[in-house]
Amino acid sequence: MAYNNYTDSPDANGNLSYGTVLKELGQSARDLIQSEIRLVALELKNATHKVSKHSAQAAVFGGLLVLSIFPFLAFVVIGLGQLLDDRYWLSSLIVAIVCAVVGGIMAYRAYKKIKEEDLDFSATKATWNREINTVQERINEVKDAARGERHDTNQFQH
Repeated sequence: MAYNNYTDSPDANGNLSYGTVLKELGQSARDLIQSEIRLVALELKNATHKVSKHSAQAAVFGGLLVLSIFPFLAFVVIGLGQLLDDRYWLSSLIVAIVCAVVGGIMAYRAYKKIKEEDLDFSATKATWNREINTVQERINEVKDAARGERHDTNQFQH
């Protein structure tokens, strides 16, 4: 580190001045905020991509089901109606219930996939907590130094 003036240079024991420590603390906080913003943006982009992918899959497969089911349903209603002695109303009801159950199960599975995506930003939380602990340690070191407490090692030494 280059020292700009007399107050930023280490003292005889190799300790840095309060101004230097506070300047470093400010720079660390600025760097922390910038890196956390980049990390949140990246995690949000990845999470959005995953959710949109599963949503698009659910929409495409749902559309395909809708397009292919009408002729098949007509076949089933007519065939079942003939088996039920021409009671087409009953065959229509049975087919509608079966379709509702199958469609509900498939929609629920797609919903579960969307819900299971990890959207808790765990990497951001972990780095944020680690950086907060580092900043808190530096603040405690400054407080200890301000009280005149000395340790065997020089906390502000580079």
